[in-house]
Amino acid sequence: MLLERSISLKQAVVALAVTIVILLTALLSVGYSYFWNKYDSRTVPEREMQKYSLELKNGDKNVAAYLNLGWAEAQQGMYDKALDQFDQALQLDPNNPTAHFDKGLVLQKQNKTDEAIAEFKRVREIDWRYVDPTFNLGELYLAKGDYDAAISNFKYYLGVNSSSSNGHFLLGQAYAVKGDRVSAADEYRTALKYDPALREAEEALHKLGANN
Repeated sequence: MLLERSISLKQAVVALAVTIVILLTALLSVGYSYFWNKYDSRTVPEREMQKYSLELKNGDKNVAAYLNLGWAEAQQGMYDKALDQFDQALQLDPNNPTAHFDKGLVLQKQNKTDEAIAEFKRVREIDWRYVDPTFNLGELYLAKGDYDAAISNFKYYLGVNSSSSNGHFLLGQAYAVKGDRVSAADEYRTALKYDPALREAEEALHKLGANN
């Protein structure tokens, strides 16, 4: 009986030791992942760039990888490289609305107004339900001085996104430069209704002398 008991105890000790080793290994693995991610000095876009660069380098040349890499590069201010990725995506899928939209955003950031307008209009041709480009078109036409086109695009955008404070503010700006002070004031007030902290709208109302 003593021998059997000593064998059982020995087995229990071995089992406990194995369990402890497994638990420690799991904890170390989780801890390493946590602290690696926590103290990885790279920014999220930098990690995304490495991830999708490796994916493309390994031969998985797909539209999503090019778009994701391009977007990560754009966030880092690498606009020319981002445009290259979007063009690669468009070679694979010429009618991809996201590729045209993202390309338009980068071109807008580079102040390439006419090229950006062409990309946003292309998105609308591909899928008229894609409403976001109308906001960007409004911004670009406003900057170009084509106020009627700006108003038309902002109104379309607000027809779908009626609570957009920025949309109402910019529409007010377009009305203001056309001399329509009443419509401009209405839009500024609507912008402030949706975002009371929108200082630009408050200042614009003050300039119009229409604070109340």
